[in-house]
Amino acid sequence: MKSIYDMTETELWNYQKQKEKEVSMPPGKKRDLVIKAVVKPLLKEAGFRTKRTDWWKELSDGWLFVHLHNSINNCSVTGCAFRFHFSASKADDMKDELSRQWIHNQGTDLLQRDFLPCAGLLTPFHRADMYQIDGYQNYLPKDEPVERILEQIRSDFEDHILPLLAKIGSVADWEALRTERKSLLESRENSILRYYHTACMGVSPEILRNWQKQYSLTDEEVLSRFDWLEWIQKGSSFPDANVKAAIADSLRLP
Repeated sequence: MKSIYDMTETELWNYQKQKEKEVSMPPGKKRDLVIKAVVKPLLKEAGFRTKRTDWWKELSDGWLFVHLHNSINNCSVTGCAFRFHFSASKADDMKDELSRQWIHNQGTDLLQRDFLPCAGLLTPFHRADMYQIDGYQNYLPKDEPVERILEQIRSDFEDHILPLLAKIGSVADWEALRTERKSLLESRENSILRYYHTACMGVSPEILRNWQKQYSLTDEEVLSRFDWLEWIQKGSSFPDANVKAAIADSLRLP
């Protein structure tokens, strides 16, 4: 059989479509199972009520909200990406029904990454600020075992998200938690990790150099944690790309 790199464009497209039919479960179905088997039961046990993709829990002076947001770019190539928005509002500040208040709380919310170690950047099935299930890797569809995905997201909620939410009894508690978690997002470690995620997207050395400057990273910091880079690259779209060479080229630029 031909290598995918030797196929014509039409042959590759047909082969990709064939491989998509062979996956154990489409990415969107895996996400649906995550919500049904993991997220909904855990949030219900934690005292949240629900309507479709929204959850809320009463506080002493208002409400605590969780909203599931799906990427508009989800498809077989990009996989299924989604994230959770967490927020709170005082009863007197409500601007909509409970299942829609999250819309007005954007900008004062937290995402699941804010609860996870290293902002989720070293968490399996997590890319940038979203969970990402499957999608293409080396031009062909991935098919991660759904059991591993369920186990990981269950662990994220049980070990990191729900213990912090359980401490929220008032909107003031929420605001204190939000301030604390947002401050952690700007750590040097997270800046290095975000840089590595950018590098694994296949950008040019010039763009990498610009991102390095934006994150205020020294050359020494860029070279300091290639173990993190290797871990991130394994889950990227092109795990065999020579990312280290691109980084080396970028460091030679002014």
